[in-house]
Amino acid sequence: MTEKQPLCAVCGIPTVQRCSRCKAAYYCSSDHMKKDWPNHKPTCREAGSKVQTVTAVLFPVDEDKPRLVQVEYTIEPDDEYEGTDVHELNLEPWFNSLFCTIRPCPIEKTDGFSGQLLDRTLHMKFNDDFMISGDPLNRCIQRSVPGGPGHEWCGNIMVFRVKEPTSMICQYYDATIDDIQPTLNYLRDYGRVRP
Repeated sequence: MTEKQPLCAVCGIPTVQRCSRCKAAYYCSSDHMKKDWPNHKPTCREAGSKVQTVTAVLFPVDEDKPRLVQVEYTIEPDDEYEGTDVHELNLEPWFNSLFCTIRPCPIEKTDGFSGQLLDRTLHMKFNDDFMISGDPLNRCIQRSVPGGPGHEWCGNIMVFRVKEPTSMICQYYDATIDDIQPTLNYLRDYGRVRP
């Protein structure tokens, strides 16, 4: 008895090519793989995803000092760049209000908007809809920024180290306590008039 050859998920012709991520779906061409991606993506996620963690700096809304926390993420195929994976962060434990748009904000300098370039890129994440969701003023930032922040930051704020090139991919690696001071400098200068 001969073994049946798998069929393309789109057109049904025999093929040996399969999804490089989950190895479960078969396609006769990259065009058919792209065409089927909206249908295949949820299944691919379950088969290919493994929960991992990355360290972030948390500026808690209701505490006095920043601290390091572990954030879960899964590795997912990028919709835009074929063959590239992105890290999908699970930020729900820190950002869970009904109106919540998590905005990444790059931090690239050592001293707020001046100083030298950092040897790494940081992404600060915050709820851009804090006025709608009613997030309270961030006590940690109010107490940690010398001279006070240049903007009224509300809700939790998190900082991650991000791998380059940030314009193409979004992959994170562990932040450390060394990332706190550049973030505080950024928060000090954000919203202030620069000479």
